Amino acid sequence: MVWDPPESKEELVPVTEKNLIAWQQGESFTFTIELTGANLPIGRIAIRCEDVPGVWNIGFWIHPDYWSNGYATEAARAVIEFGIVELAASKITTAHAIFNAPSKRVIEKLGFRFTGENPCGFLKQGKPVPEFEYAIEGKTLQQGNSDVILIYKNHQN
Repeated sequence: MVWDPPESKEELVPVTEKNLIAWQQGESFTFTIELTGANLPIGRIAIRCEDVPGVWNIGFWIHPDYWSNGYATEAARAVIEFGIVELAASKITTAHAIFNAPSKRVIEKLGFRFTGENPCGFLKQGKPVPEFEYAIEGKTLQQGNSDVILIYKNHQN
């Protein structure tokens, strides 16, 4: 399954506005993944609150030209640390489409444990896409030297 990129910059306006509102409300924090020193965005990652207090969910996307370089793993480690330190997360969940083996490898490298299958994980072109779900609890990950930076701007006044 190919992920369809936006057809124009204008398509990104409502998504960006929604992300900013969610950030301001403390419900979701979306970051751009950029190569250090290159000013080149290569993906996105977000951490969103779940219905249970202290539980957050992460999701990530890396442009295919940058797969297999460890960038998703580095970015996810940084966002997990952000979740633990800044959001007081006690549990972080994630999922991947069952056919997405590269995301599965990233998730396993990060120490998430498999929790189950969701046959209707998300909708793609109006059709359900099954996902495998994972969780991690009480684990603090350290950041080392990184070739990836997250664009983080505190939107609080």
